[in-house]
Amino acid sequence: MFMPPFFEVAPHRGGLLDLAPRSVAPSDLIGRLLDEADRVGLTDEQIRMLLRVQRDYRAALHALDVEMALAAHEVRLTPEALAPQRQEERRVVFQRRGELFAHREIVADEAIVTVFELLTDAQAAALMAVYGEEVTATLTALAPMLVAALGPRYTLMADDGDGPREVAPDGLIPTAVPRSFTDDVQAARHLPVLR
Repeated sequence: MFMPPFFEVAPHRGGLLDLAPRSVAPSDLIGRLLDEADRVGLTDEQIRMLLRVQRDYRAALHALDVEMALAAHEVRLTPEALAPQRQEERRVVFQRRGELFAHREIVADEAIVTVFELLTDAQAAALMAVYGEEVTATLTALAPMLVAALGPRYTLMADDGDGPREVAPDGLIPTAVPRSFTDDVQAARHLPVLR
């Protein structure tokens, strides 16, 4: 399935911020959901339907990736390609690549909406609880690194429902899923699909 934005386990990069542009379309749409099928309470029929969504999603992304690769080939760097008379042609291809990239994101959104439409409200809540537990466990494990990176230069804040308050570095370890994360996910279940 997917994780909330900005959650990426990539210790080889050695930093908290990775600003390189990349697609937010998950490469594995339902894998983690299937891992938690028993906890979420998926039926055999739901699993079959989810696998169909995953199949169609992978096929759509693959087709877009092939188009993007072909477009990249059109703008490969050669002395001829950089000639002034070729610049407008290159701009058109770059524009098309941007549109393909955006379409990849839209395909992902549509697939995620379809996945959530296949879940009951209780199953969606159970899935969000699982994700919340994973985020909490990861942040708890990374707390010493986060404190070292942020604590000396920034005031750490928390909102426990009574408004923002300053938190001591050892208070950074979360104890629950933030309300806004759960609310955002619930609200997202009712967004219209872009077509």
